[in-house]
Amino acid sequence: MNQKTIKILSIILIVVAIFCMTQPVLAANGSSLINNFNGNSAGTGANAGTALIQKVVNPILSVVRIVAAGIAIIMITYLGIKYMSAAPSEKAGIKTQLLAFVIGVIVAFGATKLVEILIGFSATL
Repeated sequence: MNQKTIKILSIILIVVAIFCMTQPVLAANGSSLINNFNGNSAGTGANAGTALIQKVVNPILSVVRIVAAGIAIIMITYLGIKYMSAAPSEKAGIKTQLLAFVIGVIVAFGATKLVEILIGFSATL
């Protein structure tokens, strides 16, 4: 793999990692804080649909992230062992598999984070 491709993949990986580490901060007005403190339901009115979507989608996203992380750990271990035990002529094929694996992991974790960010933005509208 040439140096330009490695630099581009490194930059993409850093940007995705930064987006995955950030958490949206949502400010609330005083009345919603008082309603939550008094035990009133925050899922009524304009945000009822968003609250329902969050209740349904957040557990699904959690399961997808856990499954993706498990598969990623298994695959990186498998490819690492396969790479260490491979002949020099076979290492190029394993590197292409590793590139596809890295792109797949970025897509999997980036997609779940993107859905989470979109749901967070919909809650503020």
